[in-house]
Amino acid sequence: MYKVMNRVERDELLVSTYKEQAKKGNQNRIVRINELRRITAKIESKDGEIVKLKEIIALMVNSLEDVKDRNSFGYIEVANLLNLAIRHVRSS
Repeated sequence: MYKVMNRVERDELLVSTYKEQAKKGNQNRIVRINELRRITAKIESKDGEIVKLKEIIALMVNSLEDVKDRNSFGYIEVANLLNLAIRHVRSS
């Protein structure tokens, strides 16, 4: 049985769970996107569907690929980008 959550609570859960479960230190963009996919799958299996998840992940992939001068990202930096991506998708 799913806990009834509104969209904002689920978005906050996504960002906080990412911060808790992501590998600490710097990782390349592929690892970070795979972590995000793994974490979102766990959340969806326990707490229900994340609205517009495909758009959020696509925006995250684009955001990380746009940084051409490096391939290593910290988990806090990616969590902040995730928060921005969620806000962007929700506002459109």
